[in-house]
Amino acid sequence: MRSIDPARQCGGTEPHKGRKPDCGGVEPEPPEGGEAHTVCYATFDVPSYIIKHIDAKLRRAAFFYTIDEKGTLRQMSGSIAGNKVFAWRKDKRVNEIFEVTNWDKEKTLFITLTHSYIKTEQGRKESWQFFQKDLPRYLRKLKVKGMTDFIAVKEAHRDGGCHVHLLAQFKRKFHIFLHKGKKRIANKAFREYLQNNWSGDVDILAMDTDDVRGYIKKYMGKYSHVEDALRRAKREWTHEGDMRHKDADCKKLWTVYYCDKCKIRTFTSNTKKRAKKTAAEPPDLVNNMNNFTEKERPKIIRQVVIPWHIKFNPAFEPRNGIVEVGTRAYALAMQFLGG
Repeated sequence: MRSIDPARQCGGTEPHKGRKPDCGGVEPEPPEGGEAHTVCYATFDVPSYIIKHIDAKLRRAAFFYTIDEKGTLRQMSGSIAGNKVFAWRKDKRVNEIFEVTNWDKEKTLFITLTHSYIKTEQGRKESWQFFQKDLPRYLRKLKVKGMTDFIAVKEAHRDGGCHVHLLAQFKRKFHIFLHKGKKRIANKAFREYLQNNWSGDVDILAMDTDDVRGYIKKYMGKYSHVEDALRRAKREWTHEGDMRHKDADCKKLWTVYYCDKCKIRTFTSNTKKRAKKTAAEPPDLVNNMNNFTEKERPKIIRQVVIPWHIKFNPAFEPRNGIVEVGTRAYALAMQFLGG
C-alpha cells in the first residue's frame, strides 16, 4: 500500500471500484485481472487530525462560566492562539500600530509572496518553514531600498501551504498605472527588484484607498479567530449557510495548525510596541469584543472556573459566547453548576 496525503478526499461521488469515496489514508493496490479503478480528488478539505488538534488546543485555555442577572449563561476563556480573546488582542495590537505609524497610501505597497510546494503533509510543513526562514532575508532587501515600516501576515492557501501578505511603506512616492483593473507601480526597475529577490511569485499592488488599516485587518483582527470555523468543520459544513464560509474556514484552520506546529507567529511588524498596560481580565476582553456598553451590560452574579474534566468532555465546545439552552453544552454546564 502506498501512502498518500490524507487531506485528499472525494467530493461525494458514488462508490467505484478500487476505492471508497470517503477514504483518505492509503491508495489501493491495482486490482487483479487488469480491471481499472479511479481515484476522485474532487475536494481538498482540512483533514480530521487537524480539526482534533485545534479543538484540543483551544480546550487548554482557562475557561469559566458566568451567569448574569437575566439568567444568561456565558462561557468565556483566557487568551490562546486561535480563540476570540486572542483575536481581540491582535485587533487591539493592530490599532496600536496604526496609532504610532503614519501610513501614506502614495508610499505604501501591498505585496503578496507565494512559493511553490508539494501538496503533502511534509510539503506543506516545509512551505511554512520556508517563509519563516526566507521572509526576514527579503525584508532586509526591502530596507535597502528605503522601506520604513511593514506588517507581514502569514496565511494558508486553500490546500494548506503558506503565503504572505506584506504591507510595506517606503520613503519614496510611487507613480502608478492601471493594468487589468488593478493599480501597479510604474517603476519597472523597482518592480523587478522586488520580484528578483524572492524565490517565488510576487504580486505588487499600489494602494487604492486611504483606508490602509482595512487592508491588514482583512487578514487579522477580531474576526480572525477559528472558534466558529471549528464548529462548522466539526459538523462538516452541513448546516444552512455553512458552505459560504468553507474556503475561509479551511484557510484559518490550516493557518492555526501550522503556526502552532512550526512555532510561527501569524504576523510580524517593525513598529515599536507601546508601553504595556495592565492586561484586562477575560470578562472585560469578551465584553469589549462584543461591544457591550456599561448601560447594556447585565450584572454578573456568578462566575465559576471550568475544570479539566468538563473542558475535555465531548459535549463541551471550546468557544466564547452564550451557551444556548437545549444544547448538549448547556446540559453539561447545568449538570456541573447544579442548575
